[in-house]
Amino acid sequence: MVSLFQYRVLVNTAKVADKMEKEVASGIPIDVARNNNALMLNNTATSHIYFFMLRTFADECSNKEYDPACRQVLSKLCSLMACADLMEGNQWHGLLREGEIDLIEEATSTLLTQIRPEMVSLVDAFDYPDNLLSSALGKFDGNYQEALLKTAKVNTEKFHEPSKPPRFFAAVEKFLDKDYLALANGPVPDSMKIPLVPAPTSAPNSKL
Repeated sequence: MVSLFQYRVLVNTAKVADKMEKEVASGIPIDVARNNNALMLNNTATSHIYFFMLRTFADECSNKEYDPACRQVLSKLCSLMACADLMEGNQWHGLLREGEIDLIEEATSTLLTQIRPEMVSLVDAFDYPDNLLSSALGKFDGNYQEALLKTAKVNTEKFHEPSKPPRFFAAVEKFLDKDYLALANGPVPDSMKIPLVPAPTSAPNSKL
């Protein structure tokens, strides 16, 4: 799998290098040639970064110093990372056959099924504290339903509390039309409507 990502980098590096060499040979300045091929250069650089990340991930998964159960889960996650880019990444056109794409989609579905029971552990491995998450979901104690109910009650109570104007309100208060604001998006009475002035019509040009 990793060698396939390396092959993508090599193929597209050769393509963009060939295009730039031809443009420079035709007299186009190197800076202009770079701009002309900026999209392909960017995509190729992204492909190289993705190859480096995947290779490093795979190397760590094969490190026997780690717990075998952890290595097994992380190996599946590494494979899922590769399959996701194979289905949605750039620069795969012409490198994969239709039958191979079908196999990748099947492999992705299988990996998702296998990884799903481990998702909570994988997310908890990042060890984000509850105060940083600032969400009822993903709490360390796992009691997300109770936390959601408590959060909903607190937010409902706050919603019904009388709201205070912002601190800058005093500075702009004299410029506000409070009678209009009091309508709160309701119908505007005729006494407050601004009469529309019809646009002036120009006289027809007699020369035309």
